[in-house]
Amino acid sequence: MTTTNSFDRMVSGLSVDERQAILEKMKEAAPTFEGEVLEPVEDDIDDEPIPLSEQLKHEPLFTRILLWVKSVFTKSTMEVLYNEVKINEISKKVERNYPGLIDSKRGYLLSSFRSKLMELKEVADFFRPYVLAFEQDEGNFLVFLGNMVMPTVSSEMDTEVDPYSGDVSEGVKPEFRMTLLHHMDDIFANITREDKARMYDAVKSVEWLRYFVKLPFNRLIVLFASVTDDIFTCIYSQVESEISQVANCLSISVKFTDELLKAFYLFSIKTSLKKRSIQDEPDDEAVEYINNARSKIAVLHMFMSSVPMRSIGCIVSEDCHWRPTLLPGGEDWFVKFKTCWKKIFEQKWESWCQECKREALRQSLKENFELDEFPLFPDRPWRSLWGGIYFRYELTGGFLFWFFREKFPTFEIALKTVLVEGNFIKKENQNMYTDAFNDYVQASISMTQIGARLAPSGDVGAVILKLNDEHLRTLQAQTKVEQQLRTVEADIQTVLHKFGEATRMMDNLLCGILGLKKDTRFDSLSNLSRLQGKDNEKFLGQLYDARRALENALNLIKELETVDSPLLMVAD
Repeated sequence: MTTTNSFDRMVSGLSVDERQAILEKMKEAAPTFEGEVLEPVEDDIDDEPIPLSEQLKHEPLFTRILLWVKSVFTKSTMEVLYNEVKINEISKKVERNYPGLIDSKRGYLLSSFRSKLMELKEVADFFRPYVLAFEQDEGNFLVFLGNMVMPTVSSEMDTEVDPYSGDVSEGVKPEFRMTLLHHMDDIFANITREDKARMYDAVKSVEWLRYFVKLPFNRLIVLFASVTDDIFTCIYSQVESEISQVANCLSISVKFTDELLKAFYLFSIKTSLKKRSIQDEPDDEAVEYINNARSKIAVLHMFMSSVPMRSIGCIVSEDCHWRPTLLPGGEDWFVKFKTCWKKIFEQKWESWCQECKREALRQSLKENFELDEFPLFPDRPWRSLWGGIYFRYELTGGFLFWFFREKFPTFEIALKTVLVEGNFIKKENQNMYTDAFNDYVQASISMTQIGARLAPSGDVGAVILKLNDEHLRTLQAQTKVEQQLRTVEADIQTVLHKFGEATRMMDNLLCGILGLKKDTRFDSLSNLSRLQGKDNEKFLGQLYDARRALENALNLIKELETVDSPLLMVAD
């Protein structure tokens, strides 16, 4: 199995070798770390709070009497008043242990808290593009992450569930497909509990990060009023909802590993317009990412270890029983993981079925044209581009180019002899023959011109070569290349259409000339037996060969178009 056909490339757009090249760059400049668990600072708040009515029973008698008296005068319940007492206790503890965050007397969040929010915003801004790449293709990301966390699963998939392990010459067999699917089910069933736990932890971290990058940091920061140039405050009541969201996220433990951070970067490459060939990628780009990612994780760690968000959540919401809610997501990771693997398998199975069709066509090519492999254009500049680009007529256009350069000249003189010297019994047949022959000549000229355009000195080849030499993949450059190739495809499509019409007409005409089938619309030549004199028999053989070659070429082209592109032609 080739790297091009690996499941890795189908998922991430990177081959194993390309991915390994990037990982090596990261490893050389930034040694791997085992991962870091970010835990909220301990603030002695129970996860399952005892009801206030129960807590009151354990308070001193004097405290209970005082709260009762106060409730009578304020017309509030003792629980409401007791909640205020608990909030006051929490506030004083935060002010004592974490100074500069709040002003409990005036009910303000202070400048230090705002500064920390601004640091969190920078962290969210950094990770947001990578989370977006994950959200755009969640299933494939889970498979790619699984390859980093559980590499044995991907390895077994590549070796035991690969359609390309089958013999394409034997064609598509339903029992082979069923065997592969059974192997896939066995691999899923044999994933160890430890691997599943590690994967679940990684997915939970992804879901945590997805929630984190969407926190309303901008709105929170804007709500702080400027007292002086460097002093900002914000009233609790203005940010109750926003603080609750931040506290929900940053009051929950989360673990970030090297595998997860690297998976985000590697997976994002396939959707990035900046993607270049791996050889041309700046050495410091991947290293800069991993170093920045680790520094952002350090900022998160600093915040969670120095800001008691659960306590602040209680204070701002004025509820001593406020607790962070569990963030949703991640529980169904295994279902999504299996579903995407099966989707990838179906894509690869379809690709392999196409390869089986190609193999059958190779046999036809060998039998009818004595060619071992599909002929291709001498110059295919799209294959030297960054990560590859679509070209619709890789095989069809290549065969047609070869046919007019190598095969058509072997019987062109025979066909021209009929045109110049033949006496058509039916005058309208002569007009049809002339049109068909001229279409062949024009198609031959067009294919030669297309080959010249693709050469390094041609208008298309030169443009692609220039852009490739610049080693920069931009939307503008990619659009320009695609526009150039679409014009080539349009020209080939025109030639194919003319070739098909000309060949169907020529087949009818040659059948009439040679008396191969009866059709009142097509008749023979009155001087057929005299053409080329003593070489008449050889000449007639050439006409038979011409008809067979044209018929075989048309049939092959019809099949080629069904298995040809759109395929992603990756760089050699």
